[in-house]
Amino acid sequence: MAYTLEAVGLFENRLFINTILTIIFNGLAVYLILKHSATVMGNYKCYILSTVIFAFLMDFHLSFIWGMFPLYPYPGVCPAGIAKHFGQFWGGAVQYVRLFR
Repeated sequence: MAYTLEAVGLFENRLFINTILTIIFNGLAVYLILKHSATVMGNYKCYILSTVIFAFLMDFHLSFIWGMFPLYPYPGVCPAGIAKHFGQFWGGAVQYVRLFR
């Protein structure tokens, strides 16, 4: 399978759409947790809120900042998000270590 610049461009578009959906749905989840949850939930509400916030940060990093483009059949990825402009070290290696440390 040969990868072309067109395939990477289409993958970037998919990642940006995924980022928009992530922002919308996680924002809705935070709103529902803060405004429409029962007061008897107490600390459990904070637990759910922190889970949603950190899941959003992970999704945002994977879809907008790094944007892992898989290189099948090789076990590797290259950046397709905005990190691709940071160079090989900061855009690829540091993002990989940051995710899998």
